[in-house]
Amino acid sequence: VYDRDETTERFHRTVCDLWKQASETSPTRCHLFLDHLAQRGSLRRLYTQNIDGLEKQCSNALTLEGSSLESRTIRLHGSVDEVRCSRCGDISPFDPEKFKGNNTCYCSVCPPPEQPKRILRTRAHHVGRLRPNILLYGDDDLGNEAIITEALKEDLQKVDLVLIVGTSLRVPGAIHLAR
Repeated sequence: VYDRDETTERFHRTVCDLWKQASETSPTRCHLFLDHLAQRGSLRRLYTQNIDGLEKQCSNALTLEGSSLESRTIRLHGSVDEVRCSRCGDISPFDPEKFKGNNTCYCSVCPPPEQPKRILRTRAHHVGRLRPNILLYGDDDLGNEAIITEALKEDLQKVDLVLIVGTSLRVPGAIHLAR
């Protein structure tokens, strides 16, 4: 998507549209039910392929028994309301103003290239490029593979019920997770 100006602009427009739709959408009854289970302490984990981030809009109240749906969620394909630096991996909120046209957005956490090498005590390097923190076709992962693997290992030892909702199970990762 970043090899030509036209595809970059089209991709940015699509992501901005997705972000706008997600930010204007309310959680479904299913989200609210899962949030209720989380607050009761009955939900161990929500693994989601959705990139809309609607679980973040559910109640954020922490209870003695459990926690919010947001804190129990593993986003397998990322979230449209975040951007990730291609170099340092820093994750920050998505700002649609930065993704107008085919603009290149640079990381504010990476040291600027004009800093002298002696200050950095390393070789000079480039500032990372920001891109939406979503898994695209052809991407390997979002750098969260270790977190997913560890959570799965922990969850599989304590699971007593698995609910699979809203997926056709046609994506290899989802099939593997369900098995």
